[in-house]
Amino acid sequence: MKIAAVIPTRNRAGLAMAAVRSLQEQDCALEIFVSDNSTAADDELRAFCRDQPRVHYLRPERELSMGASWNWGVQQAMERSDATHVTLHYDRKLSRPKAWEAMAAAAASHPGMLVSYSIDSITTEPPPRRLWQPPWTGKVFEVRTARVAALIAAGRILEPGNALPVLANCLVPRAVLHDLVARFGDVCHSTGPDSCFMSRFLATRDTFLYYDATIAVTYATHRSAGAGLFRRSGGDFPDWRQTWGDDRP
Repeated sequence: MKIAAVIPTRNRAGLAMAAVRSLQEQDCALEIFVSDNSTAADDELRAFCRDQPRVHYLRPERELSMGASWNWGVQQAMERSDATHVTLHYDRKLSRPKAWEAMAAAAASHPGMLVSYSIDSITTEPPPRRLWQPPWTGKVFEVRTARVAALIAAGRILEPGNALPVLANCLVPRAVLHDLVARFGDVCHSTGPDSCFMSRFLATRDTFLYYDATIAVTYATHRSAGAGLFRRSGGDFPDWRQTWGDDRP
């Protein structure tokens, strides 16, 4: 199998380059696409990508909302790569060295099934700095989508927890992405592209795999649009609102 990893970024060149370096430390077939939706094309980021093996720099013709940017990056990777699976990797996420091999092996043994995984999180707002580390077993579980959807509908979202198949913690088979585009017109063009993808996936597949291990950590919460939304200010949330504008998928 081969993975195409898409890193959407906007005015965060340093974070994007760190994310690329973390993915280069994996023992699996991996092609990296940096999708630069910055206010202006970042020459430093473009040059960095040009000098790295298996890394491609992408730039849309105009600034996009977050959902449109994610969707564009994923579809560009599908068109430009022969990868069997696609994953979306936050720019403010670092993958643990050599951590992807076991998850990739699980995906290769069940090539038609999505595989989700756990993520640690470093948060700084509100202070103090904290590291959240969910417990894990290293096992692979098969999960029924109907059960996950029922728990979400009942407001019991903490129970599926890290197994939730949001776009940024999944290896997604190419066939799944093609099916979503055929049915909905796009992969994740919405105000919340992570949850948009998850809802569409749960509606179109009966099961998925959950690799119960933490293979990455998110950080830089001071730049998070989602954290800014919950606080009602700060982070990149004001920029998110500006780029959303009149965008209606």
